[in-house]
Amino acid sequence: MPEQGSYAASKGALNKFTKDFATKLQGSGVTMNVLDPGWIRTDLGGPNAPNDVATTIPGAIVGGFLPDSINGCWLNAQDFTGMTLAEAIAAAPAKALRLAVTA
Repeated sequence: MPEQGSYAASKGALNKFTKDFATKLQGSGVTMNVLDPGWIRTDLGGPNAPNDVATTIPGAIVGGFLPDSINGCWLNAQDFTGMTLAEAIAAAPAKALRLAVTA
């Protein structure tokens, strides 16, 4: 999808910024993580995207309830589809992926 090249480049920059800044925030009580909503039917995703916007819930909000140990991570919203928020919070430590950039 070459028409989404600028989106992909900005997402890569966001991932790098998040990992680098998350390291600086370690121990401060503030965390930074990246959320991947998945390919969803929006103006950007288009009508052929397999996921409805509602499938991002609670994955889109779980980040606000995570422990400090989940910092500088990648969260896939689709990994939490169909869960309650409490279930998503409990499952998050096993589902959070460390960003590839290391400090």
